[in-house]
Amino acid sequence: DIAENDRALRRDIAISQHAATYDQMEVNWARSKIAQYIEKVQAQTEILDSVTRTLGELASATLAANGSTVSLANETLSSE
Repeated sequence: DIAENDRALRRDIAISQHAATYDQMEVNWARSKIAQYIEKVQAQTEILDSVTRTLGELASATLAANGSTVSLANETLSSE
């Protein structure tokens, strides 16, 4: 009967729309989690960049100090 087919079709459409809404909610949730992960990675990258710069500065200062020590030792040895 036409009315029964119409009801069944409307029910199927409603079910499909509900499923699509649920799927979109899952997609939105996944996007949110990905965005959070990206923010964490960016923050960690900034920290690592800062640590790398600091280590580079420390290495340069250490090399300069070692150079001064060697130079002072050479002067001391040559004056003896």
